[in-house]
Amino acid sequence: HTSSVIDNIEVVSPPDQRTGRNMKHISKTLVKQFAEELGMIVHDAPQKSLDGWKPPSLFDLGIVVSFGYFIPASVLKTFSKGAINVHPSLLPMYRGASPIQYSILNGDIETGITIQELHHEVFDAGRILRQIKMSIPPRSTYKSLESVLAEQGAELLIDTIKDLDMIRSKVREQDSEKVTYARKIQKEMSYINWFDQTAEEIERLHRAISHQYTLRTTFLDRQIQLTSVSLPPSDSLPLTQSPLFPGTLFYDKHSKNLLIACKDNSFISCDRVKMELKKDIDVKDWVNGYDIVSGETRFGT
Repeated sequence: HTSSVIDNIEVVSPPDQRTGRNMKHISKTLVKQFAEELGMIVHDAPQKSLDGWKPPSLFDLGIVVSFGYFIPASVLKTFSKGAINVHPSLLPMYRGASPIQYSILNGDIETGITIQELHHEVFDAGRILRQIKMSIPPRSTYKSLESVLAEQGAELLIDTIKDLDMIRSKVREQDSEKVTYARKIQKEMSYINWFDQTAEEIERLHRAISHQYTLRTTFLDRQIQLTSVSLPPSDSLPLTQSPLFPGTLFYDKHSKNLLIACKDNSFISCDRVKMELKKDIDVKDWVNGYDIVSGETRFGT
């Protein structure tokens, strides 16, 4: 745009990755694909670290979003106006790789966007330039919340760049006493412990990480994935006089859903499953195929 404060943009992206069978497919980041479609200059970052790397030419400002690399002081010094980052949380809450996931996991009702300066020593510890709050829509998944935050973050970033000098005059430090961390999501987190997790905790886990790791448990000493999980309506729950053994299964013929007892006698609902080395199927077909007995058959811990 003729009114833009930006004269030139170049892109630095993580390098292409080999994926697929026999690693024959070359996969580019979405940012790199988008930049190339616009005819922008794109530079591949080193494979693992930016130590010893220098920007290809001098730029006023570095902008870092979901990059995955720590930016060393030697690189930051090349930008006359420093470098800034868009972080999808209300820093200092949820420093780290997975702020969106942890906001869902913890049942937060509010999140936000922070525009921060990059710190030369610590991830996500930079001074705060701009910050906005927003309510988390009920039953948000990682992907749905990420989409909302990405749009809000892009708008806030543009506004920040337009008035960067003025905004910098009001910059503030993060409150070190309020720091929390959102560490990288690991596959081990997808294994359900029926004794330790309530139905609501399991459902939040599903919404937070199933885009990356499907929830799983064991059945007949084999792994089984619960590919579609929800909280059942109260009128569909089994009638029982005593606490149930966590992991106990009930099949609801009306809804064709599997109801699974969790911690504190709560229930989670599932309508699709995938046995190890098998296809994803409806619960009805799975129940018929394995002779499931309601109230007796159990998933493993």
